[in-house]
Amino acid sequence: MPLRVIKTRLSKDVVTVSAGIAALISDVSGVSQFPPARAAALIVLVILETLQEIENNRDACFRLAKRSAKILLDIKSRMEGRWDTAPRALIRNIMEYESVLVSIRDFMLSLTRIKWIGRLLQKGSIEESIKNFNELLSDAENSFQTASLIEIHYTVGLIRNKDEGKSVAFIENIAEDSTIPALENGPISSSSIDFLTPYSSSPHVVGPSEKESRHDLPNPEIEPTFDALIAEEAAELNKLGFKRYHQSDVQLLSEIRSLRGNTFWEQTHIGDAEGRKTLVKYYNPEARGKEKWLHDVKMLKSLYHPNLPQLFGFSYETSQTPFLLLSHVKLHDPGNHITRELKNEGMTTCTLTLLQMYRDISSAVTYVQRQLGYDETGAQVFIDDASYAYDIISKKVIVGLPPPQKENCYRGYGYSLLDSLSAKLLKILPKESDIQPVGGSITSDDVELQRKISHVKALAFNFLPKPENKPVASKLLDEVLEDSEDMLDILPGFLRLRAINAGIHSHSWTSAVHTCKYDFEVGDLGYILRDNDQDQNLISDDSRFHKFVKIWNIFDTEYLGNGVVKRMNIVKEVTGNQSQWSNNTRRNYDIWPFLLSEDVEGWPVSLAPYSRVEIYVRHSSQIASVSEAWRFLMNTAKEIANSAGVSPHEIILITKTISGQVYKLDDRSPRAPALPHSFSRPTSPGYFPQHFHQPNFAPPRLIYLFTSHKSNFNVYWADSPTAAPTSVPPHSVSNVITLSKAWGKPEAFIGYIQLSNEDFKP
Repeated sequence: MPLRVIKTRLSKDVVTVSAGIAALISDVSGVSQFPPARAAALIVLVILETLQEIENNRDACFRLAKRSAKILLDIKSRMEGRWDTAPRALIRNIMEYESVLVSIRDFMLSLTRIKWIGRLLQKGSIEESIKNFNELLSDAENSFQTASLIEIHYTVGLIRNKDEGKSVAFIENIAEDSTIPALENGPISSSSIDFLTPYSSSPHVVGPSEKESRHDLPNPEIEPTFDALIAEEAAELNKLGFKRYHQSDVQLLSEIRSLRGNTFWEQTHIGDAEGRKTLVKYYNPEARGKEKWLHDVKMLKSLYHPNLPQLFGFSYETSQTPFLLLSHVKLHDPGNHITRELKNEGMTTCTLTLLQMYRDISSAVTYVQRQLGYDETGAQVFIDDASYAYDIISKKVIVGLPPPQKENCYRGYGYSLLDSLSAKLLKILPKESDIQPVGGSITSDDVELQRKISHVKALAFNFLPKPENKPVASKLLDEVLEDSEDMLDILPGFLRLRAINAGIHSHSWTSAVHTCKYDFEVGDLGYILRDNDQDQNLISDDSRFHKFVKIWNIFDTEYLGNGVVKRMNIVKEVTGNQSQWSNNTRRNYDIWPFLLSEDVEGWPVSLAPYSRVEIYVRHSSQIASVSEAWRFLMNTAKEIANSAGVSPHEIILITKTISGQVYKLDDRSPRAPALPHSFSRPTSPGYFPQHFHQPNFAPPRLIYLFTSHKSNFNVYWADSPTAAPTSVPPHSVSNVITLSKAWGKPEAFIGYIQLSNEDFKP
């Protein structure tokens, strides 16, 4: 295939700019030989090198860079050979000039990272920034001139005072260090790059008016600066006794497969380093992986806690695949460990393990919060993003570090730090709904495992400190864990009794009963009927309450003599809402009842003619102290079960009921006849005729709706607030107002408690 010669034309302006840049680089390089102006010269060189990568606004940027270099070259031409005796005022002005150059440098770098669409959208701000930078350069030139005049006046005055024989006291306080660090390892200062936060994905143009603009810029991935920063950190770590390793120094033995989905522990292997068994954690070789590696090194070097990874070595900064060496622990997924222990050991042992995990996590988080100076929100972010593993040798949780936080990202929480700890712990357990048969029938093992998980979660939740009971729960948690260490055999019900006696056993389960035909009341005792021994009901299945069999209610007259029942009070609450159409708009507003005897509520309702009003009534009843309800159930479950012919752990006690119902009131009054035609009436001052035969206006009626939380109560309405259920409204009213109940139950829930079979083991 013959070769073809393709000719391309270069713009004359491009050639001119390139030649000008090369000439300026050559001239400015000579200025870097003089220490007072070295930092400023290096920054100008970075500006000139960056200018070659700018595509748009190149001419304007070239003029800006040329002017920046010219100021420095003018100083060089006047100070060449006299830098050793340079006035301090001049050095101070050069230091101030460096800050202007840094802003221009950052501005140029930001332009190289903006895509064409960004340049198009930010065209106005780019041009405005260039204009502002030119003004800053003008101010810098004026400051040099002003400083020179002041220096001249001062020198002349000093000479005159000497001639007159006067003593001169001269005190000067000038910073010895430049505000801009010397750029010896690369074109950009390492102090302007923060490797602990990910780079921004949307670069923006930085104007000179932005304070600390170099920290607001997205950080470019420049390997020389990154390597320099790694070397600096490595030198510091060596002073603390940490050792660096080469890949050839580490022999891999196996991979930890059970923690593959774990953020911190992924790519972690068991290895051998110089005869010492260790965990080897690898990082991706690209810049993001090195950034994460450096983040973890910086954090782990200052964290020494038994529930945190322990660092004792790391790779060389030149290693293609960075890694850390951590103290060896035998790690497993905590959720799998809990499930395995639940199947083999039992609920009490499993609950104690879960509580010990809570104490481990809480201790690690408290230490990190104090060591790194986190506020409560920062500690909650750490809890959410950290990774958790369980060491089966030492029987403790190891908290892996969270990844670096995103820049300019803030998270807020509407709950406390204690709630975050509790939520994270309970997430370790599998959900009850996850225990579902796959392609087969429900087995007794499925039901038993789901019940155990539900009871362990409830038991552990009772002992976890909460904002309202932190002192009591924290003390009880420590006492229970200490007592369990001294007990060879942990008795069934040990934890439940401790929580009940402390008054913190307040957990109850909730189930939806919208479609149940049975109306539940607080205090109902019963069980779920099973057709045969193979009939199994999962806890997550709400439909099992269709087969609820009531034995009796503990608040019936014959049970009021029980001492525990006497201590249990029922708290009732009723709320209402009224809605109706008005002017083609549906309006809703809250209404409040007045109370009558026998738990009856009266609701005043204003019913306009030919309209419908819907009243939503919500009843809520619950036992005030759920702990006392648990105590009653533990004391009487065996006796009640024997009388009903079921097992004690099948007895269910209803502790809370919530029901809501919509009632409709319709006014079906016959419409009034229309008025005579307006033209048949004589007009008079102030009289406005009615057209289209409009009917007479009828005022609304005030009626009363009577409801009750009792399931056997028949709802009725009356035109009197004291009307009895047997009273009949006047015939003229009863024929035009109808009361109906909406189909179904908009709201129907119950809260219940139920013991486990382990509570009754000898």
